[in-house]
Amino acid sequence: MFRVAALLLALAAVVLAAGCGSDDTPTPDDGVKGSRTLTVYASVPLQGEQREESIDSVNAIKLALADAGGRVGAFTISLAVLDDATAEAGGWDRDATIDNATTAARDRNAIAMIGEWDSDASALSIPILNEAELLQVSPASTYVGLTRAGGVSKGEPEKYYPSGSRNFARVVPADDLQGAVMVATLRSRGVRALYLANDRSLYGKGLAAQVRTQAEAAGIEIVGDDALQPSADDYASLGKKVRSSGAQGFMFGGSVRNGAVQVFKDVAAANPNLPLIGGDALLLQSFTSVIGDRAAKNLVLTSPAVDQGDYPPQGVRFAQRFEGKFGHPPAPMAIYAYAAMQAVMAAVKEAQEQGNDRDAVTEQMLALRMGSSALGPYAIDRQGDTSRRRYGVWEVRQGEAVFDRSVEAPAPK
Repeated sequence: MFRVAALLLALAAVVLAAGCGSDDTPTPDDGVKGSRTLTVYASVPLQGEQREESIDSVNAIKLALADAGGRVGAFTISLAVLDDATAEAGGWDRDATIDNATTAARDRNAIAMIGEWDSDASALSIPILNEAELLQVSPASTYVGLTRAGGVSKGEPEKYYPSGSRNFARVVPADDLQGAVMVATLRSRGVRALYLANDRSLYGKGLAAQVRTQAEAAGIEIVGDDALQPSADDYASLGKKVRSSGAQGFMFGGSVRNGAVQVFKDVAAANPNLPLIGGDALLLQSFTSVIGDRAAKNLVLTSPAVDQGDYPPQGVRFAQRFEGKFGHPPAPMAIYAYAAMQAVMAAVKEAQEQGNDRDAVTEQMLALRMGSSALGPYAIDRQGDTSRRRYGVWEVRQGEAVFDRSVEAPAPK
């Protein structure tokens, strides 16, 4: 269990870096050139459903910076952490996300922003940072349409890049791979008729769409596909629809804030032996601690996070150092925050004397080859996607996420 008090104390150590006072968004010619002190921003949901895991992510980013001695070559790197969540929203908030991106864009010392955690939030911040030619690296946004065709919204991915150039990368695999893992997992459980539901978010709709496409290609019949009302009091009627559909499995694409707990509880209540599956957005204490034994019995979750022992030696050392410093194991996805900071610093290093040039650093990120990292070797392509394909399959036991196995995502069909 997380030690909340200790984690909250850790937040007191987060200090905004100097240099954020300008009211003018820099033009491409302004930038950060000439400065030897660079700021990396992080826009993180520190309230609501992801609070505990997000605090671990902040501490992982700080640990990566400390491991580098706060420097990359001739450049001093400082960290500025901004909360993109509000208590009212119960998680990331539209206005807070836009404000954070604007703050980072206006800071002439800013060289990159780590974020967002939620794909829908990234869809808001990417265009703002794109116009400022500021690199953005996400440790958790998996929606396909942020980087390439295959999403569920018109004009993607071009509409996120008004400058015509790319500035976004992610160290997590996109949801076409997660969809492939989900379908392979469902097939292994004997599912040949699947009921889909989503929470109407970009992430939820996108993940469900990927599962649908790949399930059909694998010969699985789709017997239902619902876009749910996130604010519903209950989903008992959904449970009945699933039961009468002849479904042999149920998949939900969505988040805790948009009803995931009640969705799975009500579907499980009406279908006690039905295999259930959810995505990486649910690998949170706010989900696993309240889902209950009835729903958890047949539920698995997929995530880019794997068991700490499945990472290479550098990843294992990260987990050991994190626990030694903060008194508990890192949340499963915290290693991706650590990796995002590693990647930013690697891009600055690769840019050499142009490490204070936003364009040069972004160019290096979109051709990055990480021969060694906490995640192991991987590359980032020109679209901003990672070569990593490893996923974890998780179960929920007694309110905790329990690692089952790791798999390499099959090629999407």
